Amino acid sequence: MERVVINDLIESTFYARIILNHGEKTYSIDARPSDSIAIALLSNAPIYVSSHVLDQAGEYSSGWEEGEGQGDWD
Repeated sequence: MERVVINDLIESTFYARIILNHGEKTYSIDARPSDSIAIALLSNAPIYVSSHVLDQAGEYSSGWEEGEGQGDWD
């Protein structure tokens, strides 16, 4: 496994692709983000998120500053 990419967000649904290398071929497979992340963690593969997904879904909380609110997930 090369990497996982969370590549889209449509109507509150995330989409992901698993990128695999086998020999000299590269394969890109649609997969559920939850499964993709689990497989990436087991494979020690990097997980990437497209910038437009972060723009749509990203949320910043001032409580996430250094040392503040750690463990307080509302």
